Amino acid sequence: MHATRSFGALGGAWLLVSASLALAACDGTTPPPPPPRDAGARDAGGDAAVGAEDAGDPDDGGAHDAGGADAGARDAGPPLAGCTVDAETELMVVGRDTDLARIDAVAAGASATRWAVAFSDDLEGARRVIVVRAPFDGSAPILRAVLDGSPEGARSPSVVALEGGWLLAWEAGGEVVVRRYDAAFAPTAPAHTLAGGGSAPRLAALGAGAYAAWRADGRLYGRALSSTGTPSAPAVDLGALAAGGAFGLGPLGADGGLLVVFGGAEGAAARVRARRISAVGVAGPELAVGTTDESQGSLSSAGPPPTRPDGTAALAGGVAFDVRVGGVFREVRFALLDAEARPAFGEFAVNPSGEEAWGAALTPFRDGFAVAHRTRPRVGGLSQIQLGVMGRESCELGRVDLRAPLAVSGAEAGSPIAMVAQGDAVVLAWSERLVDVVEHRVAVGRCR
Repeated sequence: MHATRSFGALGGAWLLVSASLALAACDGTTPPPPPPRDAGARDAGGDAAVGAEDAGDPDDGGAHDAGGADAGARDAGPPLAGCTVDAETELMVVGRDTDLARIDAVAAGASATRWAVAFSDDLEGARRVIVVRAPFDGSAPILRAVLDGSPEGARSPSVVALEGGWLLAWEAGGEVVVRRYDAAFAPTAPAHTLAGGGSAPRLAALGAGAYAAWRADGRLYGRALSSTGTPSAPAVDLGALAAGGAFGLGPLGADGGLLVVFGGAEGAAARVRARRISAVGVAGPELAVGTTDESQGSLSSAGPPPTRPDGTAALAGGVAFDVRVGGVFREVRFALLDAEARPAFGEFAVNPSGEEAWGAALTPFRDGFAVAHRTRPRVGGLSQIQLGVMGRESCELGRVDLRAPLAVSGAEAGSPIAMVAQGDAVVLAWSERLVDVVEHRVAVGRCR
């Protein structure tokens, strides 16, 4: 997996990082890795391997086994000692975009064995949706391809694994569109238009199908879908959403339902709110999730962890979100949610004390959660993409067990972080706005 593959048509290079990175456990410090450098030929389109010649085994698009709160009492295994990134093959730039005026969010999804990252760029000469994917265990190369059937101009994609394949949503021409794909991301059903006006769609699995949420005209909307992406109910108005306001969509508890969370925007602080979506797609009343009115910026929700130690109660889910303390200092907070989406233990900052942080992302990991964000070290220098891990008890006590940098961020401006995990692997994806280009990046961390 250490060879690079040349494609010739565009020249240039995939950006890979040259040094290996070890993440320190607990609050130990680890020097940040050097900025990425050009190291090999960049893909010019098609279904191409990144960092390897052999395409490996075909994709497994099986349903993501989250375990859930009803998975029963199980041993969580050995304690987390640390994480590593093979920087030569698993910390890379996977796309470039010339549109500096708008940085779209990057999406990530997970089946039982594979991760997939979706974004939009114009590297192939026209804006299309791009999918990058690989097995969590690293047994096959990372593949990058233009999504078959994504129209010119498509952007802001979302991806979710369903039984036997994937569901993709995007915005194009002012419409929100969704389409079903097989395990290898070939389309298996016609595209469906969910809304004639809207942007930034988000998808989550719901029952045998899925649920989509998107923004339009200062409101947040949602709609239940079948496994083929066919709308199975009318669109529902989920509430007011400030211009540029963030929202998230993910599982909650063991009843098969979802939680839609939404908060404030830059310059428009608000309390984090939520609406529960039942297992059949019915939206409940609006709830207050945050304890203050300081939410501004990124927001992410996560369902129950896949495992839990013997003799402990199940966790229903959590939410991480950006705030501006006093309207100035930026930090990332976490709240553990009970089965009714209430903050069970208040909220606490997950970034290092005294360091500004933003760009919150959250995913279930082992018996707790992994949280990621951007941060600026107290000692100065470039900002970083930082990973934190909270075990079962730490989620309640306001403690982060592992905290260390995954990558140097060369720019202040960038997309929120997308993150998924399975077993011992955590996959993060994000975008950076540089002087003349937007770069889309992926990092794969492996914890022991």
